[in-house]
Amino acid sequence: MKNLYERKQWINYRLKAQSRHGVHSPFAYHFSEKILYKKSRKQLRQRISDYFKEYDIRWNDWNFKTVNENTVVILENIHQTQNSLEAWNQLLAKPEVKLSLDVFDFGILLFKKDFLAKQHFVLK
Repeated sequence: MKNLYERKQWINYRLKAQSRHGVHSPFAYHFSEKILYKKSRKQLRQRISDYFKEYDIRWNDWNFKTVNENTVVILENIHQTQNSLEAWNQLLAKPEVKLSLDVFDFGILLFKKDFLAKQHFVLK
């Protein structure tokens, strides 16, 4: 963590974040179990790409003009600055976003219509 703002965000994140056992979504639980809780976060980006290999994965694409239900948007450094956190929160409010995962270092947005209710998870 590089700056004071990011350190404050880390503390807030840790207070809100749930372990895989605190989420009530089979998708979020499975993602946590198979991707986040592996021994090393070293190859996390590759594991995420492998997990979503059937999807159109977009890293750091803040533009939603061409998303569909097979798109996964992964945004890095969502807590780094106040502007990035505000932009993240604005994206969460969009009706196209059906499920979001906040893992502090990055956020994941899914647009699948199978997710009937909008869901947001903050995962450790």
